[in-house]
This record gives sequence, C-alpha cells and structure tokens, in this order.
Amino acid sequence: TKIIMIGPDEDTVIIESKDEITAGDGVKKDTILNKGKMANRTTCNVFDLLERHGIVTHFIQSYNPNSFLAYRCEMIPIEVVIRRIAAGSYLKRNPSIKEGEIFSELIVEFFLKDDAKHDPIIVVKPGRKNWEIRPAKQPINQGNPMEFMNPLLSEKEIETIEKTARKVFVILENAFQQIGIVL
Repeated sequence: TKIIMIGPDEDTVIIESKDEITAGDGVKKDTILNKGKMANRTTCNVFDLLERHGIVTHFIQSYNPNSFLAYRCEMIPIEVVIRRIAAGSYLKRNPSIKEGEIFSELIVEFFLKDDAKHDPIIVVKPGRKNWEIRPAKQPINQGNPMEFMNPLLSEKEIETIEKTARKVFVILENAFQQIGIVL
C-alpha cells in the first residue's frame, strides 16, 4: 500500500509506503505501526542493489523515512511473478505439482493487475493474436478462459521482461540467501 505523489519536478514522483496492509484484493485491511518505514527502507535497499547490478529501475533515492523519489513512468497493469519453488496459487493452477517442488528452470508468470477480476493469470500462447485471461486460483486448463484481450506488450517486450525478471530474481535470491531467507 503506497501513495504516489507529484515529485519536485514533472519527471519525478514521491512514492510513500503506508503503515496499512491489505489482503484479498484490498478487502481485508489492517495497520502495523512503522511498517511504512520498514517497507520503504527495504524497497530502497532492493532498488539500490538492483541498480548496482546493472538493472535499470525508476528509483532515484530515498526521500524521507517513509518514501523514495522515482522517475515518473507509466505503469503497465501486469504483475510478473518468478518462481523457483512450487507454492501458493501456482499449486492451485497446477494440481499435479507437489508443494515445495524445485523447478530446474525459473517459472515466469504474468498476472493482470485488476482487483475486480482477482488479478487473473495471463496465458500468452505463441502465434495467437490475443491473450487468454484465466482465474489465478483454478487449474490452468480447466474450462474456457474468462476472456481474451489484446496484448499489452509485444513478443519482444515479453522476452525482455522475462530475461530481466530472471536476472532480478537471481540477484535477490542470492542477497536473501545471505540473511537466511529463501526467496
């Protein structure tokens, strides 16, 4: 949960982390004292780490304890999820996979950021003009797609995002392993 405000100039924004937490597409809400400060510190550290490894981000610098300064950009309403270990909603989409299974190659998934539709998974099939939109918590091949949509990205953009996301995952995985956390 963040607030995005106009920055010091027209090319920047201030992104403030709130103490509020949400779940269930924003239906459940609570507050954790100082969560905003901790989230902002973690976010700034992660962006700094990525920048040091040559990953281009929108991050400029920490702004104050609860916020950071970033370049203004247009958000593509897609969430990219990388998995090395089978867990969470992946198991609901792939019931034949056992929890905790380690993938030999990183799995890349795309989800449409749409709370009203519960952030459905985007199924991109090569050679198809439209993307399939399917429920994120149902077996991937069960029933018909919820809908089809025109692609928001070209095939080349998808390849670039997948390649960058894999690099980011490995950088973060290595960093978190150093403090005893499995990403």
